[in-house]
Amino acid sequence: MRAAKILAVLLLLAIACPLGGCAMPHQPEHRAYVISMGVDINDNSDCVVSIQIPSITGSSGGADGGGGADSYVVSSATAHTFVEALVLLQATTPRELDYKQMVSFVASQKAASSPVFPQIVTELMHTYEIFHSPQLIVCAGEAAAFLESQRPEIGTRLSSSVSAMLNNYQSQGYIPLANLSRAHYLSQSVYHDPVAIYAATPDQEHYRNVAPDNLGESYPGSLPHTGLARNEYMGAALLQNGVMVGTLNGTQTQILNLLLETTDEMPYFVGEKNVLLERIGGAQLSAILAPEGVTLRVDIRLAAKPLTNAPNPEALREKFLGDLNGLITTCQALKTDPFGFALRAAAQFATVPEWVAFSWRERYAQAALDLQVHIEM
Repeated sequence: MRAAKILAVLLLLAIACPLGGCAMPHQPEHRAYVISMGVDINDNSDCVVSIQIPSITGSSGGADGGGGADSYVVSSATAHTFVEALVLLQATTPRELDYKQMVSFVASQKAASSPVFPQIVTELMHTYEIFHSPQLIVCAGEAAAFLESQRPEIGTRLSSSVSAMLNNYQSQGYIPLANLSRAHYLSQSVYHDPVAIYAATPDQEHYRNVAPDNLGESYPGSLPHTGLARNEYMGAALLQNGVMVGTLNGTQTQILNLLLETTDEMPYFVGEKNVLLERIGGAQLSAILAPEGVTLRVDIRLAAKPLTNAPNPEALREKFLGDLNGLITTCQALKTDPFGFALRAAAQFATVPEWVAFSWRERYAQAALDLQVHIEM
């Protein structure tokens, strides 16, 4: 009887192990879990794909390595197309590549500004099942160098470190929410344009690598600081039809996040006086269509909590109004609409062909602005 019971248990285990992922091909040590991927376009117009994975020779036994800088390795492959480079990476990596836990997809500014970039994103989304949608990041220099500079804090896994860091910057509003899947979807849409996180390392060449007087007006690569974080994240990359066409600085990105209701508050400076601006209710955005042209209307209410000496209320309102105007006119000049004005305008048309024939981008670029800012101290 006892022998029969033992045999039954062994049979159950033999059946349960393959179903539960215990079969040899599915063991974690047989896979290389990609944490971040980077894409560059070289001088020969070839695609250079880099991946950051836990080092196979690292001291940690976990799927995501340990906390040491030597626990991670960056591998690259160059080919004429993105897919060919991915295949080459798989063929030259000693473990099966697994992209399902990828936390960030980093494109160099050169790659993101290339007309082939939308196809690269589409191929990535269609070729591999990315269940945990990574964040889309555009870096000012080379993506491979950006990944090399990406290191975990002491005692943490790199995937957790990157995710916590991006969540922290996003909660402050200095970078946008930029899920790769959402950016891919909006790139196919005629109603809304996506944005990406803008980043750099301090030694990467960038046309705005000059520290401004105001932190919020900064761009990555220009922040005077030292500490654990080598890579800098500040602002947003603007995309039109999936191709990068421009950037927003930190303050412009904070205001964009308030309008999109992805954040509720932002620190703000008026001269040397600092306040915390909190959005009251939702921002009201609308597109008014008239025979004489289009008017973009924004109505936003804010509560200002002084963090130093209180600034003059009217000076505060005028400065915020000027920054809001600068944000929208910057996007108008680039004919990119990250606000969703197009969606509000399209609701006034009976059919999609009528909406397409309206030539929204051209009318949006020439639209008048009606901006209403209310601030309570």
